[in-house]
Amino acid sequence: MLPTFNADKNLETALLKLLERYSLEDIVETLYGYTDMQAELAKILQQDQAAANWDRQADALNVACEMLHEIYDDELDYLID
Repeated sequence: MLPTFNADKNLETALLKLLERYSLEDIVETLYGYTDMQAELAKILQQDQAAANWDRQADALNVACEMLHEIYDDELDYLID
């Protein structure tokens, strides 16, 4: 196992605290909004490489949002039936 650094442990702790308060779907949607906004800012500043990187991350998070939305919808349907 690789050694963990303080920053890694802090990130892990912060994520666990977020997951205690919010759903994974909410967190991923928030990250999507942030990455999408960063992509738009990079485009405005004509930072093509940065914009492309942010766009790829936003696209991946958007796919994750859609998948999580389907999972949560399926779970709700199961609970209602």
